[in-house]
Amino acid sequence: MDHIPADHPRLAEVAIPAALRLAALHFGQGHLNERVEVDSQNEIGELAQSFNQMASDLSTSLVTRDYVESIIESLAEGVVVLDDAGRIERVNGAMRLICHAAALGELAGLSLNDVFVADGDLDAMTANLQASQGIEVSLRGKKNPPTLVTLSASSIPLGNGKK
Repeated sequence: MDHIPADHPRLAEVAIPAALRLAALHFGQGHLNERVEVDSQNEIGELAQSFNQMASDLSTSLVTRDYVESIIESLAEGVVVLDDAGRIERVNGAMRLICHAAALGELAGLSLNDVFVADGDLDAMTANLQASQGIEVSLRGKKNPPTLVTLSASSIPLGNGKK
């Protein structure tokens, strides 16, 4: 295989598409500050410039997951995020205080029935959440003294058709 000098004009034709592909992958993973260095004025360079403009426009208009996480964490009300199986995926600081849990690790993976006592089957209620408009139920914590909690829950539809 021939060696291509670093200043060879055709090197940009190979390097920019590879860099653009890598930048697109990183951007798709949520790294919204990802940009491509543009050294070429041909069609590949124009494509890289278009990618950079698109990335800039999207990064200023999209709400990042970190931003949403910080809002949830700062709420004074307890927030619990359940996965599709009805297991606890995330709780905010207020809910950790309510549940007397020092860290998410103490609650992650548990069902609401594992953490609270209700007048009914919480697992069944949360399973029907996607079909219903939501639920509201009073709960008691399992630890003494029991904490009284009112749970209001609803499914949040995501842009990809999932909830």
